[in-house]
Amino acid sequence: MAAWVESAVVVVTGAAGGVGQAVATWLAERGAQVYALDRRRPESGAGTFVEVDVLSEGSIDAAVRHVLQAAGRIDGLVAAAGLSEEPTPAEDMNLAVWQRTIGVNLTGVFLTCQRVGRVMLQQGSGRIVTVASMSGAHIVNAEPHEIAAAAAWLLGDEAAFCCGTELLMDGGYSLA
Repeated sequence: MAAWVESAVVVVTGAAGGVGQAVATWLAERGAQVYALDRRRPESGAGTFVEVDVLSEGSIDAAVRHVLQAAGRIDGLVAAAGLSEEPTPAEDMNLAVWQRTIGVNLTGVFLTCQRVGRVMLQQGSGRIVTVASMSGAHIVNAEPHEIAAAAAWLLGDEAAFCCGTELLMDGGYSLA
C-alpha cells in the first residue's frame, strides 16, 4: 500500500453506510486518519465520527473546522453522501422527496467539495473523489466494498495525474 494512505487525513461523507462506509473502513484499515462524516454514527466505527448535515452550510463548516482543529490538514475528501428513494415514477414523486434527493446528491456534494476544496487550496494540495450512483444508468448491482479500493487509488500518489476523470465501475454492464 502506498505510504500516502498510511499518513493521510481523509474526510469521508456518507460514512454511516454504503460506499462511504466501505471507503472509510478500507482507508482506516490501511492506516489513514479517517474522519467519518454523516448524520448518524457509523456502526463500523471506522474513523472518527463527526456529525454533519450536508444540506447545511453551517454544519459542513463546523465539521471542516473540527477536522482541521484535530488533524491540522485535510489531504483527501471522498464525497459519498447520497440517497435514493424507492423507485418511484416521476408522476408519483412528491416535491419534498425530489428536493431532499437533489439536495443531498447534488447540493450536498457541491457544498462539501467547496468547503474542503478551500482548505486544500490554502494548503496547496489535496485530492477529491466524488461518488455517483450507477442507478443513474439503470444499474443497481455495484457492492460498496468494490468501490473502496478505486476511491483510495484516486486519492493516492499513483493517480496524481488524474484530474477530472470518470472511473466507470459497472461490472462490465456497459460492454454488453
